[in-house]
Amino acid sequence: ELESAIVPRLYPNPTGSLLHIATDRPFQRIEIYDLYGRKMLESTTAVIDMSILPASLYSVKIIFGSGHSYVEQVYKS
Repeated sequence: ELESAIVPRLYPNPTGSLLHIATDRPFQRIEIYDLYGRKMLESTTAVIDMSILPASLYSVKIIFGSGHSYVEQVYKS
């Protein structure tokens, strides 16, 4: 379980295009899922271009090297 001091920050939320991930911990990858659980994007960088996705609510999963993960909802406008 992640400690509150190291919970990543995803901004802006909602986003129109670029989503920024701020975390003190190194991560392996970021996966973005639609409401049906389909993986829509995958990235290894802390800035993700979501402009190609339709407006909707998405789950952003950050996978850390330790095997832990963190999930937050982001709205793409």
